[in-house]
Amino acid sequence: MPKPPPVSAAAAELGRRLRQRRKAANFTQLELAYQAASTVAAISNYENGRMLPSLTTLLDLAYVLQVDPGELVSQLKPDTSPADRLGTGRRVER
Repeated sequence: MPKPPPVSAAAAELGRRLRQRRKAANFTQLELAYQAASTVAAISNYENGRMLPSLTTLLDLAYVLQVDPGELVSQLKPDTSPADRLGTGRRVER
């Protein structure tokens, strides 16, 4: 069965950053999952962009990896606007 694609380009990039930081810290997915009170399946899903971690989990992962959480999410952009995802079609001008 083929693996599902990333949920978004931002999720894929966040996953790439998490994997890079995990490997730089010499953690296996199992070790990171244990230290961050998560699961190997969740870590794999985050790293492959199939799931986005909650804010609490993201903070836990950043703490364990000894990285500022901002470095993990800096410059990430959604693929679509919130209005488009909700189907309202309304856009807010800034």
